[in-house]
Amino acid sequence: MAMKPLPQLQWTLVRRLSRLLLALLVVGAIVVGGLLYWKNRLDTELARRGQQLAQIQELAARMAPRRKPPLPALSPAAAQQLGRQMALLNRDWTRLSGLLAPHDHAVRLLGMDVDPATGAVRISGRVDSATVANTYAQALSKRADVLRQVRLLGLERHADGVRFEIGAQWID
Repeated sequence: MAMKPLPQLQWTLVRRLSRLLLALLVVGAIVVGGLLYWKNRLDTELARRGQQLAQIQELAARMAPRRKPPLPALSPAAAQQLGRQMALLNRDWTRLSGLLAPHDHAVRLLGMDVDPATGAVRISGRVDSATVANTYAQALSKRADVLRQVRLLGLERHADGVRFEIGAQWID
């Protein structure tokens, strides 16, 4: 048996598309080159912004106040003592001033010394007579809900009147 010869194929289609294919390849290369250029620009911009952000964060870290180390924990006794002292300091000073203000115009207060830690109150003033000072001290002693141990500590006669001093214990 004899073999038949293979048919001759003509590659006309390929020859006709070769210019079109070449044009597509050139356009594709230009598009890929443009995309690579654009990606390179974006990467450069991203790196520049990253450096700016790092500089800003470094500046913010330098300008931020430094944290102080935490204070050591207080012992229970120290915490209790601190609580008592805060309670003594946070007393109702307006109420005390209103209580000590004399209702009689014959009594003129000259000074008031209060020790918030102990609650001791020392009042000095001037009156026309010792009787008025005694009456004022008795009026204060009747305020047992706020003051206790009210005592007339001293009376001194001066040219402008009688000066007195009263001591008391302030309860809040």
